[in-house]
Amino acid sequence: MHCTFPLECGIVTGLRERKKIECRLAIQRAALELAVEHDGMHDVPVEAIAEHAGISPRTFFNYFPTKESAIFNAYIGRADDLVQAITEWPADDPIGDDPGRIIAEVLLQSVLTLDAETNRLLHITLGKNPDLLGLSTGNILATNRLLAQAAADRIGATDIPTRRRLGQLTAALSAVIRMTMGFHSHHGLPTDDLDSALREATDAVLVGLGTRPGQKPD
Repeated sequence: MHCTFPLECGIVTGLRERKKIECRLAIQRAALELAVEHDGMHDVPVEAIAEHAGISPRTFFNYFPTKESAIFNAYIGRADDLVQAITEWPADDPIGDDPGRIIAEVLLQSVLTLDAETNRLLHITLGKNPDLLGLSTGNILATNRLLAQAAADRIGATDIPTRRRLGQLTAALSAVIRMTMGFHSHHGLPTDDLDSALREATDAVLVGLGTRPGQKPD
């Protein structure tokens, strides 16, 4: 059984780290509630999100570069946590020596551990505003690079082919997760089916590209 992300893995143990995660989640919830209320983020300033979350605008920018990135807290806003999860994934875990599957599991857990209400608000927001997925492309690409680098560093890979393959894996996994979530939101599919749909999609990527650099795809 794989550990869940992030708190249940034992990766985030300090009070300060827990408070940071709680604050990020509170900001995300505030952004989503206002996005649903206003049918999108266009008329929702950062100041309104900060006030709704009970923080200052300055604190908001300590956690997120843009209001759109707050919507995607599970992925973009938690790049440091995701990198840490990859770096500190237990070596004795069944997938501890498999960088591709570690990347996939970290990405999956980052979206699947959202509470039911946050997930519901996220689905409503993306369903009504699919353009939000495109607005954060730059941040997503930057996060992907950090995750691929963390996976490469974990296995001590310095050669270009290995780092390139890990970058390809991360980009493909990230894309298929976002596409699947967007598809579910657009078609109003039940959230209960999201777990199996996401795992089926990521498994297809891992089978197609191979989970370990140098491994021939099946």
